Amino acid sequence: MARTTLYTTLFLFFPFFIYSQTIRGTVSDAQTKQAIDGATLSIPSKQLFFPTDTHGRFNLSAPQITHSDIVHISCIGYQTKKESVAQLLKQMNIELQPLVMQLKEVRIGLSEIEVGSKASNYDITGSIMPSMDAVLFMKGASGKKGIIKSVGFFVTDGTHGNLNGDVTSPFRVRLFDVDGDGMPGRELTKDIIVVAAKTNNQWFDIDLAHLQIKNPKRGFFVSFSLLTSDYYRLRLGYLPQENLSNSSDFATPRIGITKSEFKEKLSYTRNLDWYGGKWRLDPKTNFMIRSTISLNVEP
Repeated sequence: MARTTLYTTLFLFFPFFIYSQTIRGTVSDAQTKQAIDGATLSIPSKQLFFPTDTHGRFNLSAPQITHSDIVHISCIGYQTKKESVAQLLKQMNIELQPLVMQLKEVRIGLSEIEVGSKASNYDITGSIMPSMDAVLFMKGASGKKGIIKSVGFFVTDGTHGNLNGDVTSPFRVRLFDVDGDGMPGRELTKDIIVVAAKTNNQWFDIDLAHLQIKNPKRGFFVSFSLLTSDYYRLRLGYLPQENLSNSSDFATPRIGITKSEFKEKLSYTRNLDWYGGKWRLDPKTNFMIRSTISLNVEP
């Protein structure tokens, strides 16, 4: 009898924890009803990211997905939406609201300052692995009271190893405050921000004013972060059997590197799959990343 009860319990409760089938749907603009190309569905707690195609369609499929997982549906220019997997199963179309509805909430600063890299061209280009973060400390931001208005990256196709990069391939934007050891600490960005550039060998700036992120007293780091290898396999159409083992195997954006702009080393990197996910100081170079801060109108 005990064995029968055990089997029955497993049968009843197992489906509520694991969802192994593919969840399909579309992401569209809530006002125009047009499909959104470039949206990302993510489960940050499990480092799962899924892109929409040119028709706004998505496919969520991974053995570790559960009904209770919270999915972030995000796209630059739209308000991020959060739904549980159970809720997604009940709807075929997800609508995102444009951010223009929130412009009246954004405070405009009295003046602006630019911090970080000011180089006009790179010395070399950096190629990092999927799931890796490359950050630069925003020198000049410490002690300035205001809102982080925008961040920028010098992105390039680059040339590394077996394959050129692809400047139009998506990457993630993240912000971190400074911990007690001067390294990246608590993440400041609450939303999943995934963006893609259009032009090679140029600065690419992203407006973050609507997020109203305050500049910490000790300053902050801006991160150029690649998504997971599975994300790029889906987005770029790699075959499952292809052996992709290093950064030069993926057609992802490359980040510009400046060697002589700063006297000190301001860049760190980390990979959650290596060295326990710890930040490591880049001993030779600094990444070409910048930010604009809107200073507060308040005294």
